[in-house]
Parts: sequence; C-alpha cells; structure tokens
Amino acid sequence: MAKPFIPRDKPKSWVVFICAGLLAVLVFGPLLFLAKFVDSGALFSVGAAGLFVCGGSMILSWPVFMIGLLMGKYKNLPEKEWKDQVW
Repeated sequence: MAKPFIPRDKPKSWVVFICAGLLAVLVFGPLLFLAKFVDSGALFSVGAAGLFVCGGSMILSWPVFMIGLLMGKYKNLPEKEWKDQVW
C-alpha cells in the first residue's frame, strides 16, 4: 500500500509549513521566472500573489509548530486523519 502524501503522524502546522514551502518553490517561483521571460504582467501578479500567500502561511504556521514542539505537545504523536490531528 502506498504512503499518503500528507503524513498522518505530523501536526497540521508542520504539514502546512512544508506544503506552502513546496508550493512556493515548485509552482509560484518558476511562474515568476516565466512571467519575466514572456513579459506578462498578469502572470507576474499571479506568481507574486501566490508567493505572498505561501510565505504568509509559512510565517504563521512555523511559530505554532515551534511553540507546540517546545511545550512537548507532539511527543509520541499517533497516526490520525488530517481532520483529527493536532495543530
């Protein structure tokens, strides 16, 4: 059986941070380069907005994860579905 893309034994804040970072690097970063290459203002706006949203998500989710980690909230975290996992 294949492993799910989103790990079930990690907190939501960690998953949001990693997914937002991957989305920024693999989608919106190259989109900005493409927009500059083809000189498209609309494409550039989409890429910049996507990077802004991903960056904001990363900035907000990282402190939530670090506070939970330092408080010991994530020790021996059991596998749960996404909706049931802790932040």
